[in-house]
Amino acid sequence: MTLPERVVFDAEPLTAHADDEPGSEVVEEYLDAVAADDTAGFVNYVTLTEIRYILARKYDRSTADEYIDWLTDLGT
Repeated sequence: MTLPERVVFDAEPLTAHADDEPGSEVVEEYLDAVAADDTAGFVNYVTLTEIRYILARKYDRSTADEYIDWLTDLGT
């Protein structure tokens, strides 16, 4: 797979990644590219809020915050 120079992440694929759902391995490739500085990754605050809401309801707030912090540390 050829990775783009830039990628904008939406809530659904990132939530699928957090839950290790089918297709999450593709999202992982993009996140790995962002972590390696091969691709610039972007996610907006509204999307982060949606992800936090979904994960906090499914698990708990600290788990949701941990995932959001991890995304932020990656450089998205």
